[in-house]
Amino acid sequence: MELVLHEGRFVVPDAITLEQLEECKREVCTHLPRGTKYEDFYPSLVLSYASGRRPGDCEGSGPGVVYAKGMSDFLHERGLQCFSGLQVPPGVDWETFMLRLTGENGKREKPKVLIVVLTAALYKSRPCLKEISTAIENKIALLPVRFEDKLPAKEDQWTNLDDQEWEMMKFRVQSKLNKLNNIPNPGTVLNRANALKDIMAQIDQYLPTPVDAPTPPTAAPAPPPPKSSGEPSDGTRFPLGSRVYVNRGHGEEVSGYVTTYDAAKDSYTVELGERGSGGAQEMCSDKDLRIADSPILDNRISRFINSARDKVGSLFWVNPLREGVPENAAASEQLPQGWGSVTDPTSGKTYYYKTATRETQWEFPTSAAGEKAASAAKPSLTGHNWNAAAEGTPQPLASPTKPPPQPPPLRFTLKERVECRDRGQSWQVGTVMSVEPLMVQPDGAAWTAGYRWDEVRVLSPEAVSKPTPQPPVAPLAMERESLTGKSPASEPTPAEMQSYCFGLCSESEEAYAKRMEKERAVAAARAEKALKDALDSGLTLKQLRAKGYIEGLKAVGITCAEAKTAGYTVEDVKRAGYTAREAKAAGYEIKSGYMCAEVKAAGLTSAEAKRAGYTLEEVQQAGYTAREAKTAGFEIRACYTCAEVKAAGLTCAEAKSAGYTLEEVKRANYVEGLKEAGFQLEAVMEAGYVLSEILRGGFTKADAANAGYAAAQLQIALKVAMAAGYACKDARAAGMLSTCKDAREAGFTCKDAKEAGFTCKDARAAGFTCKDAKEAGFTCKDAKAAGFTALKEAGFTCKDATEAGFTCKNAKEAGFTCKDAKEAGFTCKNAKEAGFTCWDAKAAGFTCKDAKEAGFTCKDAKAAWFTCKDAKEAGFDCWDARRAGFDCWDARRAGFTCEEARRAGFTCKDARAAGFTCKDAREAGFTCKDAKDAGMLWTCKDAKEAGFTCWDAKEAGFDCWDARRAGFTCKDAREAGMLSTCKEAREAGFTCKDAKEAGLLSTCKDAREAGFTCKDAKDADLLSTCKDARAAGFKAGRECYEAGFTYEEGRAAGNFDWDGGHLR
Repeated sequence: MELVLHEGRFVVPDAITLEQLEECKREVCTHLPRGTKYEDFYPSLVLSYASGRRPGDCEGSGPGVVYAKGMSDFLHERGLQCFSGLQVPPGVDWETFMLRLTGENGKREKPKVLIVVLTAALYKSRPCLKEISTAIENKIALLPVRFEDKLPAKEDQWTNLDDQEWEMMKFRVQSKLNKLNNIPNPGTVLNRANALKDIMAQIDQYLPTPVDAPTPPTAAPAPPPPKSSGEPSDGTRFPLGSRVYVNRGHGEEVSGYVTTYDAAKDSYTVELGERGSGGAQEMCSDKDLRIADSPILDNRISRFINSARDKVGSLFWVNPLREGVPENAAASEQLPQGWGSVTDPTSGKTYYYKTATRETQWEFPTSAAGEKAASAAKPSLTGHNWNAAAEGTPQPLASPTKPPPQPPPLRFTLKERVECRDRGQSWQVGTVMSVEPLMVQPDGAAWTAGYRWDEVRVLSPEAVSKPTPQPPVAPLAMERESLTGKSPASEPTPAEMQSYCFGLCSESEEAYAKRMEKERAVAAARAEKALKDALDSGLTLKQLRAKGYIEGLKAVGITCAEAKTAGYTVEDVKRAGYTAREAKAAGYEIKSGYMCAEVKAAGLTSAEAKRAGYTLEEVQQAGYTAREAKTAGFEIRACYTCAEVKAAGLTCAEAKSAGYTLEEVKRANYVEGLKEAGFQLEAVMEAGYVLSEILRGGFTKADAANAGYAAAQLQIALKVAMAAGYACKDARAAGMLSTCKDAREAGFTCKDAKEAGFTCKDARAAGFTCKDAKEAGFTCKDAKAAGFTALKEAGFTCKDATEAGFTCKNAKEAGFTCKDAKEAGFTCKNAKEAGFTCWDAKAAGFTCKDAKEAGFTCKDAKAAWFTCKDAKEAGFDCWDARRAGFDCWDARRAGFTCEEARRAGFTCKDARAAGFTCKDAREAGFTCKDAKDAGMLWTCKDAKEAGFTCWDAKEAGFDCWDARRAGFTCKDAREAGMLSTCKEAREAGFTCKDAKEAGLLSTCKDAREAGFTCKDAKDADLLSTCKDARAAGFKAGRECYEAGFTYEEGRAAGNFDWDGGHLR
């Protein structure tokens, strides 16, 4: 659970939005005392912080804003006024913060304390560095309040500096700030409940007891103006329909129009924005409103300015005298010098006022009156109290109707051309660089920034008539041309006008730093050019020195030695930018011109600084460490505290040899090395060291026991020492523990025990687990030697076990899987010997071939879900596959042939079930009978197509008829023994020709006896004439006729059955 202290005032949200930031600033601005203006607010406490913006925070926000607001709230609740950057109005130059630290350059009282909010972001902020440095220069006490644990080391602080001036500020701040104790110490404000009490106690040392400030007197209210026709009947100040400004606090105002008035509540309803725009309605009291002090022009520029007013309040003011001209007859006449005119918002009439004395009158002034006013003119309002002067009640001239209202207060705009001076000085023409506070930069190259002046006034006619070099504010069209490159003929767009106007209203820290850097670069470039021109003109270096040329010497390539030869002093070469090392190399006595800090920044050692004549105090203030000073031969005790000696890395023995006493060593928090430094145990005890610190200081357990400490005290001290960061190694060396078990009981880890020199075997005997041993850094080999077996649970890998000498069987017993063994480099054979099954081997990623080579059988492979194809690829034959339980189908899918299946003992029926064909069966050696019995063939034709012979068909049970139908010839059938006579051939369906070709007959008579017809014999070419047929015994009648013989052939053969060509 997150610790929330101090009523949650320092709780930082995950991301700070713009609305939250604005609300934070508004609340802090309410801390100003009533009646006190921002420019007059110079409290005794000033707060410096860096916002530390995070990725999700809006511009200008961060945790530092929350811390600064929390501190401001806390101090305000206790009656203490505090100034911070949260109270600087938008658009005001950041230098106004510096005016609080300097008391406006001595014109006001300076603050007593600068509260520094210590965060990591502070050490990256250049403005914060300058604020703290300025406070140190003005001898303002620093109060560092720590809000974050992790702060950058000295060498990591403000690493973004780019010139010697900033480096000197850094040195000055580090030399002062780093020596102060932070509040709280130890811890931070966020985790210490009494932190705010400590802060108040520290502030009370610098400030007197706060008392309640008296309430400032209020000015008598001015009498209400006469009623107008549109005004409420009860005499309210703001008529219905009038344009007003609504005060939002700390200088922010928005414009609107009065729509209604509630007499019972004495409140007005104001429509924000333009009249009739449908803007938000806001209820306001009389004190929250003021009449708009100028007429409204109906043009784009005026509308934009009004819109800008609504958005940024009082940041963008327009001189009422320039915004419009009163609409009356007298306004067309030219006013005498020293007079101004404004329209009364309640009556609509024009009144006139003297710009010098602020007197008002209703009558149009005459020339004589103007001259009189000019002759009696007094100095104008000062830059820091013009608002206050304007609020005073003037003495208007008499009027027949009513006294005229007050003239408008002088308002100046950013970049407006004005005149300024300090009392007793002459007027200078310049440019307004900041509105609140009013800061003006005079014309001329000597002025590089805005300053506050005793008196600021509008330009006099004499100043207006003078030509102004490079006017700071061009007309909008001209300014647009300079920014965008466009022709001024076109009217600027609202976006361009808004970008320009809002760009004038604010300047970020980064922009300010860049501007100052640019100005310095321009000045350096100008000096370098002037020096180059002088050298080009033929002047010698001595003549240049006589003429006062200093800046730019180094830039143009003149060495420091050449400058010394020309007569330049050490102060001159320092001003020219030469480092102390360069000046020393040139032969200068650098001590007379360079500070010791500059010597250190130039890279000179403390020994060189000592030889140059710098004292120990100067060396210490320059930032040299105590070790560096001691190495240089200084007696460091004169300027360095023992704490600084310890921070520099010197041991306790070195501190003692430098002359520091035991009490100083104790205050510096030295603990280790007390005995080595030579301090006696009795003196150490008297100095306030507790037993745990004594043991950490190098004294043994026996020394403590001899000094009177009991065993129980030693055991408690051991635990306290461990809690304080005392190492197990030191405890063992001091004799505080002897066994690893003692270390474990004291709360030390196994890693501590290992660092103390205990073995893994000692750790096992002390009760540490194998996991503890591994986390401590012991190897698997150490664990094996110690007798640990639960290697896998400890986090060791099987590879570690292999390298430690474990066998695969040991690894299996230690809980490692076969996969672990494989990854460790063990073979499948090792895994089998270790007791892993073939299933384990397959799960580990071993192949079936690995399993076969390891000695697993095909049956093991099948049990491990290896396929028959895996088995075949592994080298198992079909016989192995059949014995393993694979069927013929598996064998066929694995790629085994039908012949291999037959040799493996599979039947032809198995082959048929596996999808082998009858041809496969014949080629495999199965008989036709096997194939027929297996159902692979049904007809003799199937057997013939499979390649079986007629003989095979006969053995399979097929007859001669089947053979003939299958396509076998009569000769095949005769050779197969299916027939022996011509008659059998005829009965089988063979033709006479088939029988002749088979050799079963040779004569026509054989054919007739076999039952063949005369036609069959003739087709078989056994006879050619009818006489041959008759000779063979065929009848000369129908048979000869059917055989195709003619009647004449029959008669010639003596066939008496042939009657006149007709069969009888």
